[in-house]
Amino acid sequence: MENLKKKIYICVGLLSVVLGIIGAFLPVMPTVPFLLVALFCFERSSKKYHNMILNNKYFGKVLKDYYEGRGLTISVKIKAILFLSCGIGFSVYKIQHLHLKIMLIVIWLGVVFHIILLKTKPKEK
Repeated sequence: MENLKKKIYICVGLLSVVLGIIGAFLPVMPTVPFLLVALFCFERSSKKYHNMILNNKYFGKVLKDYYEGRGLTISVKIKAILFLSCGIGFSVYKIQHLHLKIMLIVIWLGVVFHIILLKTKPKEK
């Protein structure tokens, strides 16, 4: 049973990584939440995959700081809010249904407040 549980965590983790990578290129899909789900899954199933994500040269450092509660630098916060705003703004512009627009704006507000309230890490030299 434990072996099956590990395999499920690995499958969900790999799927999350794929969705996170797709989200890096599509404005309507988030990247970081999928990668955080992958970290969660790999922490419970595969140390190798867990370390591979945390040591990734593109997003590993930021994920590690967030995951370990150290916070984000102000520049990372600004970039995250900017990319989020562009993606959700484009979606709000394209969607015709008022209820979906409102839902996207509420999600945008929640994520922006979450990013702002995260601990601000001093810029490293």
